[in-house]
Amino acid sequence: MIGCSLNSSRAYSAVPKRGRPRRWTVEHQYQLVDAFATRPLVGNPVAVFLDSFDLDQRTMQDIAAEFQLSEVVFVDRPRSDPTRVQCRIFTPVNELPFAGHPLIGAARVHLDRHQLSNATFTTPSGAVRISKDPADTSSVQITQAMPTEIVTEHAAELKAALGTSSFAGPPALYDAGARHLVVPIRTVNELMAIRPDHRRLSIFEDMAINCYAAENGVLFNRMFSPAYGVQEDAATGSACAPIALHAVSIGLHDSLLRVEVRQGHKLGKDCRMTVSIRQDQEPQCAVSLSGATALVAHGTLLV
Repeated sequence: MIGCSLNSSRAYSAVPKRGRPRRWTVEHQYQLVDAFATRPLVGNPVAVFLDSFDLDQRTMQDIAAEFQLSEVVFVDRPRSDPTRVQCRIFTPVNELPFAGHPLIGAARVHLDRHQLSNATFTTPSGAVRISKDPADTSSVQITQAMPTEIVTEHAAELKAALGTSSFAGPPALYDAGARHLVVPIRTVNELMAIRPDHRRLSIFEDMAINCYAAENGVLFNRMFSPAYGVQEDAATGSACAPIALHAVSIGLHDSLLRVEVRQGHKLGKDCRMTVSIRQDQEPQCAVSLSGATALVAHGTLLV
């Protein structure tokens, strides 16, 4: 990757082609951020492109496929007010209306760049408030809408695909912008022993499978999603609220006010997320998700 200044996140350069006329390409600057980690290389990485809405949807999708991260996020150039900007999120195979760790990473980059303490991202799923912790500027918080539960029957197929019958309760499907099927597992050891059959999991279209277990007041999660082009995710921020709601509903956790979710251990990561759900708040901002961020790299993409 080529280092770049963040004072200008786009520049034009001529790229000569042998035997062909010179053509113009656009340099798009990006930063690589580890979400839900206090230091590089132990969080969930996301590439954040700023001032990138001159790219069309196909190009954004191609970039996400090229990077092969669980998600890439594209943030628009502020029209006049940097506290309100649009952003879009892509996995290697599709666009998502909402995802937690990409927005956490994008929030860190956008707030730092414009020296803001808070702002609002406009996503396909609605407005998302973003803010930094005044006491720790590497810690970022975003709001999201209350997830809704969807009636589903998947227990038999899940047991076959996950290779375990060690369920601590019935699975449940939630719409949290992205759709999450949450599966409670009896113990953390049994959770870590799961070796999913990704071919069988591929029947679960347009959803992620989140297997979680409780230990000492902490919820440990593993997420698998062939549907979203991700075999296993290091940290799934948008799943935290569904997991917390489900855990409280079946007695695996006692409060929604503060729930810690850890993820990524099987991938050599140590991602820690905190979710708070206030059922007395407006549904569109009832959930807050927070975590540390670490800047890992920056570079230039020529497209």
